[in-house]
Amino acid sequence: MDQLAADQQEQLKKCSTERLRLKLVQAGVAEQVGSNMGRPQLLDTLAQKMPTADLEMIDKDRTTGDPVTELRLREIEL
Repeated sequence: MDQLAADQQEQLKKCSTERLRLKLVQAGVAEQVGSNMGRPQLLDTLAQKMPTADLEMIDKDRTTGDPVTELRLREIEL
């Protein structure tokens, strides 16, 4: 995470653990690998895998916490 700017680190830290796992899968990490990681390891791995431009999109991916909306976003991503 140290290689990222402070604002990018904050964006990642605001994401839920499940959202971090989804972002890792999108970055090419096997789902089984991501599901076995703890939150600190997820953050570090995601920071290494994702290009800087993609990290700016994390804020746009966040939802209001509505479970139906969150489920629909996951379906679309898959």
